[in-house]
Amino acid sequence: GKMKRLAAIARRAKVSVVVDSVENVFALSDAMTAAEASVTVLVEVNVGQDRCGVDTAEEALALALAVKAYNGLEWGGIQAYHGGIQHVRTYEDRKAAADAAIARARVIVDALEAEGHGCPTVTGAGTGTFYFE
Repeated sequence: GKMKRLAAIARRAKVSVVVDSVENVFALSDAMTAAEASVTVLVEVNVGQDRCGVDTAEEALALALAVKAYNGLEWGGIQAYHGGIQHVRTYEDRKAAADAAIARARVIVDALEAEGHGCPTVTGAGTGTFYFE
């Protein structure tokens, strides 16, 4: 399935993926271990779109610990993308929404770093919010 295809690609290229559940971590580790491959894993953080991602620093920390504990996975940091604000019409409203998303992501990054899990990558900017993020 998809994990097997991902592992085949990861044998030939540097691949990063996002997770928001420990089940994702288990499945990725199984696939990467079987293929003798590895992927960089970022934790998906819900910064307001309420579509996916972890909501709390505790959830992010649990996933960071899992990523670091399982074979075939390299800790990469977080993804904090808020697609719902990319087309907010006014500059002021878009900036306010982006600032709120950034603040939510900052709480997670600070908590991870306080526990010794630096975030080599913090990503999530979109075209509409690029200048704010």
